[in-house]
Amino acid sequence: ANPDLPPVGLVTGPSRRRLRLGVTDTSLMGIPVAAVSRQAVTDAALACEELGHHVEPVSPMIDDRFCSDFGRYACLLAFMVRHAGGRMLGVEFHPERLEPLVKGASGVAVRSAWQLPAALRRLRRLAAEGEEVFNRCDVLLVPSTGHETPPIGHLAPDLDADEHLVRLVRFIAGNPVQNISGSPAVSLPLTRTAAGLPIGVELVAPPGQERRLLELAFELESAAPWPHRPKTAGVETKGKALDADVDEGCG
Repeated sequence: ANPDLPPVGLVTGPSRRRLRLGVTDTSLMGIPVAAVSRQAVTDAALACEELGHHVEPVSPMIDDRFCSDFGRYACLLAFMVRHAGGRMLGVEFHPERLEPLVKGASGVAVRSAWQLPAALRRLRRLAAEGEEVFNRCDVLLVPSTGHETPPIGHLAPDLDADEHLVRLVRFIAGNPVQNISGSPAVSLPLTRTAAGLPIGVELVAPPGQERRLLELAFELESAAPWPHRPKTAGVETKGKALDADVDEGCG
């Protein structure tokens, strides 16, 4: 535990404090987001507004090179697993059994090694620069995924590495930003598709404010328990459904 951060403590209910919610229905990574995921954010923002929170649109300042930089960092991790996994797992590790995604990403790390130092420097700056948005809001509300839950096999382990990476990037939307910045985040299944599958929205808070997220999540679940009263994005929503779809990945 980080002694410089406040303790979370036991959260037994929502806070009386009303929050400033900054809302964006676009991906923090600059990836196209499907209508169903954008609608989920709209519905969540309306729910928070009905609970008395202040909601306003924001545009988080994320470097447009983040997607590529994070990809290079992930490929570096794949390279380390492929070539140093035996040091962690011993004789039980067999690199030839790794999934095509790991093998392919490891190769990318070798080919783009010269770009890695600058990418890592930019990623390190993200933690400080990403906190600027919290000067204007207490919590950030963003899409949790780029599109609805894919069918089984969409991210199969035997999928071609390049295609696997494209599909993965399109789906994860903005979660890697929190992996790098260190800001706490929680994904809540506040909306459902027409087929009944959950669509998550992500709440993000400044570092050390996990309690703030848990209190807000507690309040939202109490107001509309998702296992019992799911909404349906694009079918039974309070906002206007959009008909755009995701057909592009991260360049």
